[in-house]
Amino acid sequence: MYTLAIATIIILLVIVVFYLGFQYVKPSGYQTPQMPRTQALPGQIDPQPQLLQTGQQSIQQPVQQTTQQPIQQSTGIFSGTFLEPERLVSRIHIEGRKDQPMNIAGFVVYNKNGDNVGVNGIASTSGPTWYNSPVEKILTQTNPSGYIDSSIMFHSQDPGAWWQLDFPIPVSVDHIDFFNRTDSGMGFRSSGMRVYVYDQNSQLIKSFLLNGDAKQVLRLD
Repeated sequence: MYTLAIATIIILLVIVVFYLGFQYVKPSGYQTPQMPRTQALPGQIDPQPQLLQTGQQSIQQPVQQTTQQPIQQSTGIFSGTFLEPERLVSRIHIEGRKDQPMNIAGFVVYNKNGDNVGVNGIASTSGPTWYNSPVEKILTQTNPSGYIDSSIMFHSQDPGAWWQLDFPIPVSVDHIDFFNRTDSGMGFRSSGMRVYVYDQNSQLIKSFLLNGDAKQVLRLD
């Protein structure tokens, strides 16, 4: 009786051991399933290098890095350099001849839009004038001709005089129309006079040598 029971237990143990051994023994050619690879997005480094099996060895595939192209910066209007800031005008100085009185029939200052910006300045002179001729009247005389009355024309009394126009707020100037006296050949008095234009830093922008012509256009460009 006891012998039969022991034999039965032994047979059951053999069956259990055989069954468990079958579950854990891998058949020839069996490959362990791998987790699906995570695909790298464009421009990213491969997060999971792929393993290629060759025989008994595993070879790691080199990681391919995406080369990022350098950013092309637009040159735009500056083309890599800064544009020079505009030089505004703070003073215009006229130096008369040493041997002649100064006669100016018109002196009109324009910006690029054609506006008369001279009227925004403060005119002054070095000394007395004939017939109390006003120093600022010439800033609005745009078409004088012939003899200009002293109440309109600037007429200095002494040789070597100067006339000056100051801008408390510097302005942009494109050109200046200078009108000369045209009666009785008196235009020669302006021949040899000099005009000096200064910027907001009191630096000379440009100078002009006047002649005896009735009208002279002084351009700053």
